[in-house]
Parts: sequence; C-alpha cells; structure tokens
Amino acid sequence: MLTKNICIKKISLNGEENCRVMKSVLNNWFQDPKLLNLVSPRSKYPFFFNSWKKYYKMNDLETLILKRENWIIGQLSYNLKIKSEIHMFHLIIDSKFQRRGLATKLISEVEKIASNIKKRTIALNVLKSNHRAISLYEKLGYRLNRKKSFYLNYYKEIR
Repeated sequence: MLTKNICIKKISLNGEENCRVMKSVLNNWFQDPKLLNLVSPRSKYPFFFNSWKKYYKMNDLETLILKRENWIIGQLSYNLKIKSEIHMFHLIIDSKFQRRGLATKLISEVEKIASNIKKRTIALNVLKSNHRAISLYEKLGYRLNRKKSFYLNYYKEIR
C-alpha cells in the first residue's frame, strides 16, 4: 500500500480555486472516454466540467481528494442527505497510482465519516462491466443489494 506523502482532504466545488483545480484534473483524467463511462455512465463524452459541477451544486454533495506532494491523485464523492445512509460515487484514482490501496483508503475514510455521524449504511452503484471495482467492493465487505439493467447496487452496514 502506498501511503507515504498521501493526505486526504475534503473539498467543495463551490469555491473558485477548487473548481479551477478540479476542472484541470478531471479534464485530464477524462480524456479517456472509457474511464468517464466507468466513473459516470450518464456523462457524455467529451467531458464538460460545468455539467459535472452543476450536478454537485444541485445535490449538495461532498468530495474527498487524495493528494500526493500537492498533486491530486484520486477522488471519491458522497451524498450525506439520504436519511439513514451515505451514497458513494465518482471514485477515481489516477491511472499512474492504481492498485496501491488508495481507493481502499478513500472508502475507509467515508466509512469513518458514516460511523461518526451515525449513518447505518453505505450504498453505491457500479457498472456490471467494472469487474475491478466489483472485486474491490466485495473484498471490503460490500454486499450485492440488487441488480439493475446495466449496474449493480452494493451496500455495507456500518457499526
């Protein structure tokens, strides 16, 4: 697991500086249409940051970013507004840093947040074709809740 010089920071897409930085990061990551589809199947290619940002403002969501030496190398967003659960989405790890335990680090942080605010469940949706993500979630104790046409819904009870 790569943890040296890695920090997790909560950000909002309401601030001008965060938007400037995340626009650059996401535009870089989403040059690959396959990655955009895995992370956000409803987003159209080419990626437009302003559409992404509108979704975040409309739903009042929170985002964690992973930083290494002041470079953003990952992100995970979540919605706290659902009654008894947190819904995670938009998990992205820069391709140069994948398979080093960083997604697990972000998910663990959301689980700590859920526990601290007394949320009982964490839920997420994943494309049926995203086998690496499915394997990760199952390894971390997430269980299949229901199957939809093109995605699976997973959940984990928080103690």
